[in-house]
Amino acid sequence: LTNPPKVAEVLRSAGVGWVTITNNHRHDGSVEATVKGLAEHGVTTVADSRVDASRWSFLARDLDAGEPDLSPIAGIAAAGRLPVVSLHVTGPPSFLPRPELVAGIEAAIAAGARAIVGVGTHALARVERRAGPRGDVIIAMGLGNLRFACACTDGRDGLVLELTERGGALEACVVAIRAGLEAEPTRLAANPNETFDLLASLRSSPLRRDGARAWF
Repeated sequence: LTNPPKVAEVLRSAGVGWVTITNNHRHDGSVEATVKGLAEHGVTTVADSRVDASRWSFLARDLDAGEPDLSPIAGIAAAGRLPVVSLHVTGPPSFLPRPELVAGIEAAIAAGARAIVGVGTHALARVERRAGPRGDVIIAMGLGNLRFACACTDGRDGLVLELTERGGALEACVVAIRAGLEAEPTRLAANPNETFDLLASLRSSPLRRDGARAWF
């Protein structure tokens, strides 16, 4: 999305260290200017390459561009890092994942991914913990919206995924939020159980609820 340069400063002041621009809006403006503007404020861009941070390694792919190259995942995992993969799809809002996302998730798991996030439809979808070849895999098939300045969505439900690594094991938690659209502030959901009930109905992994947070 086209945003004023001030956004990069705001992101960094909020603690954002990495962002992905691998989506259908990446060419709304200049990719080079976006990467440069973010870097000037200490925000690293995850495009089609990988970005490493401590034990984590982030990889972004756009499934709309065809079959994605997920081969780097195996090398990341073999190097002792934790691969986190963002898979973008374009389509109408739906609580059910698109077929290409399901296929991409299966391929990423087989390659050794430890966390996979589906983005692009602006809708919530199920969250899962599944066994993978290198340990449990955390999957969030749709996080809805967080903060958005585009008339292409009016979805006000969202999730924030929190991951913590302890000795190679991953703790996973989702936080139910009300997305900040049309100049509204982003805030915790007024009734998070409505969100968690929805996730349960979508066959998510069992959720342990505590206020606006739910662990799985």
